[in-house]
Amino acid sequence: MDVVVAMSGGVDSSVAAAMLLKAGHRVTGVTLLMEVCSAEHCDEASMARQVANLLGIDHHEIDCRREFEKLVLLPCWSEYDRGRTPNPCGICNPRVKFAALLEQARKLSADRIATGHHARIEITGAGPALLRGRDTGKDQSYFLFGLSAEQLATSLFPVGDLTKSRVREIARELNLPNANQEESQDACFAAGGEEFPEELRNRFDQPSRPGQVRDEQGQLLGQHSGFHRFTIGQRRGLGISVGKRSWVKAIDAETATVIMTSDWDRLLSSGLLASNLVWGPRFFDFPGGRVEVQVRSRHEPAPATLVREKDTSVRVQFDEPQRAVTPGQAVVFYLGERLIGGGWIEETLA
Repeated sequence: MDVVVAMSGGVDSSVAAAMLLKAGHRVTGVTLLMEVCSAEHCDEASMARQVANLLGIDHHEIDCRREFEKLVLLPCWSEYDRGRTPNPCGICNPRVKFAALLEQARKLSADRIATGHHARIEITGAGPALLRGRDTGKDQSYFLFGLSAEQLATSLFPVGDLTKSRVREIARELNLPNANQEESQDACFAAGGEEFPEELRNRFDQPSRPGQVRDEQGQLLGQHSGFHRFTIGQRRGLGISVGKRSWVKAIDAETATVIMTSDWDRLLSSGLLASNLVWGPRFFDFPGGRVEVQVRSRHEPAPATLVREKDTSVRVQFDEPQRAVTPGQAVVFYLGERLIGGGWIEETLA
């Protein structure tokens, strides 16, 4: 079988390519260029080429920068400009990364695409379903909820059944140069050294919208230089001294006001409304709409009930209130290890 493997330069994708090669597949490595080649990005592309040469496989670089800016970065800035907090990886995977891999696979007449994501695929009678990665501490299924049925049906996740420690062991056994390389965190989204929202503001030459910071009673606490720098639940890096532990409770984009609370429990929400939903096979084949819900990548899944709304959105009612549920973020639904669907948080319920 011919497989196109996304090679980021990291250890997971490198081991994924090596595993497929060992299994007898004809493997081609592909590095997707998402950003201007900063030192870090150039190093990653160079590492991917080095690993491909060591494995004896062809390697291509694909320029995705235009698509990345239009389909990921610009929508992310639009979310920040509305006082929301986007999830760039959840946007990028279906729109850019897997779309580009699938297009390259077609050009090369390859059968499948593969990545180093920690996730697994289960073949069901209704089609492929996404499962959590075996290493729950490294599970990345949350970021893959938006994959189309075609993208998922064509994908392989070779390291999904492995722990991260085992991935590194394999890399050392193969003498891969990145076996002990530290993991990069969101390298695509902070190339210039600034925080992601400020990077976007500068990139698109948008004005910073300064405003006031107030408590829930309306008392003025200070001034901020731009509400795009804040997110619900944030406590550090606020740029003001409140005199006691406080968190961002809400962001009013219309008035450019950031609202703070010193009561941790004021961040609790009983539920949420989600839109732009993507469902796996037989997505409502579960009793009473009962699921586990994840509202952040490292959020402990919370038991909840889903209720379909008339406009195709979904209302999520948590069994127990959850903290810092954030509009703009992805909400993903699970039955045990199986991902059954997901969407985007539109608003929280008191």
